[in-house]
Amino acid sequence: MSKVPRQASSGPMRSIPTRKRCSRLFPIRRAASRPPPSLAICRARTIRLPVVVSIRAVRSQPISAGPKTRRFASSAPATPLPVTTLSNKEKKMVDYRYLGRSALKVSPLSLGTMMFGGPTPDDVAFRIIDKAREQGINFIDTADVYHDGKSEEVVGKGIKAHRDHWVLATKFVNSHKKGPNLGGHSRKWVIETVENSLRRLNTDYIDILYFHRAVFDAPLEEPVRAIADLIRAGKLRYFGVSNFRGWRIAEIAHLADELGIDRPVASQPLYNIVNRTAEAEQLPAAHHYGLGVVSYSPLARGVLTGKYEPGKEPAADTRAGRGDKRILETEWRPESIAIATEIAAHAARKGISPTEFALAWVLNNKLISAAITGPRTQEHWDSYIRALDVKLDAEDEALVDRLVTTGHPSTPGFNDPSHPVEGRVPRSTASGIYNGVPLTRAVA
Repeated sequence: MSKVPRQASSGPMRSIPTRKRCSRLFPIRRAASRPPPSLAICRARTIRLPVVVSIRAVRSQPISAGPKTRRFASSAPATPLPVTTLSNKEKKMVDYRYLGRSALKVSPLSLGTMMFGGPTPDDVAFRIIDKAREQGINFIDTADVYHDGKSEEVVGKGIKAHRDHWVLATKFVNSHKKGPNLGGHSRKWVIETVENSLRRLNTDYIDILYFHRAVFDAPLEEPVRAIADLIRAGKLRYFGVSNFRGWRIAEIAHLADELGIDRPVASQPLYNIVNRTAEAEQLPAAHHYGLGVVSYSPLARGVLTGKYEPGKEPAADTRAGRGDKRILETEWRPESIAIATEIAAHAARKGISPTEFALAWVLNNKLISAAITGPRTQEHWDSYIRALDVKLDAEDEALVDRLVTTGHPSTPGFNDPSHPVEGRVPRSTASGIYNGVPLTRAVA
């Protein structure tokens, strides 16, 4: 049988008998009296076939590439993956969840990094990040204002080697700088703060950018348009909201629809056993409009760990003992400390820690996609991750319902001064401000 002559080519070629070559092209078995219909075509023309390269060789890294040839290294093993140092008990089978109606999957715990770049030494922060990743956690949360951007810098270094593994979230709006446009909702600030965050994080893109809070007297359309432009530019993948009340979640969802862009994928409210206010409107609104819920402060800034005792001064190494402003004006309430003591006793009877119980309670709500946990030490993180193994029952739910009414805080009448209620706007005020809410855009 004649052979197809070899011709010059851009890659290694060899002559193959026509019948053998055609049988490779048409491997379907046929009767001997019925040759492949294209056999005549095969005989009539010369077809060059490249030498088959093994799959292992194709997957190897090229060692040289000239203008006409491309050679591959032999099947030498690729760079080995890092060997995990976790015991079998420490490894977790993580139940990844879709974030709202998006196709993005996140772990039920998000690694909060408010302590990074501050009280937590960098080497400890890096160990926590690495351990969380090995345990299957893929969600990490920071903000532009945490320790004046140092948290973002630490996070950027910590996730750099495995950037694609992480769903990276940061925030904008707040600012420690002085100036009329250094913070807020303006297009100028949105773009500037994203560029600064990208630089500090040492990354090309941010997965989720949150509104850190609402600015009551600023238009909402302008920052949403700016975010849409940044998404189209490839600098953001998604956006979300934090500390938005239910009606404002509805407003931003409708606004996104009007502008022809994707709705936000996540809402980030405060939510824990001693402050269930989010159950009244924020959680149902987020669920209705397709936002996942990534709640923060599941341990009530440490109160629910049981470290504080009713009627006693806090230890010097605690947030309350250090005089932390936010815990003193929010979670440091006698009712919450008393409830935390009862929770700790109940958890002990179940053979778990109060930390595990409080986190498991938050995650037991079907409307919660993930909970943000912010460790200061590696021991803190170890106590958080164990909550994924805890299953609560009807008795546990009934206990919490007895201690704190659904949709309410533990202290009757409590409101967070950083997120004031907007529904009372007196007509007669000398300053034009009531309870911290600007009246310049108030309704008539």
